[in-house]
Amino acid sequence: MSTAELKNQIIEKLNNINDETMLNDIYKLIQMESEIATVYQLSNDEKKAVEMTFHDIDAGKTYSSTEANELMKSGLIHI
Repeated sequence: MSTAELKNQIIEKLNNINDETMLNDIYKLIQMESEIATVYQLSNDEKKAVEMTFHDIDAGKTYSSTEANELMKSGLIHI
């Protein structure tokens, strides 16, 4: 069954439902699905930043939590 055929069958079924509670539940389900389906796409700059971060990690260019906190307190790094 194609996507178009499936959509048409769903629409036919929905048109025959008169129970407001059920229709509200179906609507909420569709709303949730559309919210879940929204995927954040990284920009090219964001992808490069993530890639550089992984390279730094592989190269051992990292700080412990304690070291990072001390650097922030001293003002050497800002978040």
